[in-house]
Amino acid sequence: MPRIGAHVSIAGGLEKAFARGEELSCEAIQIFTKNQLQWRSAPISQGRAERFLRAWGESSVIDVVVHSSYLINLAATDATGERSVAA
Repeated sequence: MPRIGAHVSIAGGLEKAFARGEELSCEAIQIFTKNQLQWRSAPISQGRAERFLRAWGESSVIDVVVHSSYLINLAATDATGERSVAA
């Protein structure tokens, strides 16, 4: 069954996305896990992942979709393609 959702901000922490989705009465949310316009980012720490999962477990949001970086282009045959595969 299709769900109603929205792309929501992760500003202040990944776990904040659930409250933002609930404010919009979302059944599903879509998020970026990092800045979508930069190649480099720190890995998601264990603590950050645990806070995200705890918030999801306490939320009425059912589904989460992760949106990848806008920079990724797997069809590129230059350095962008190499960076895209590594991303």
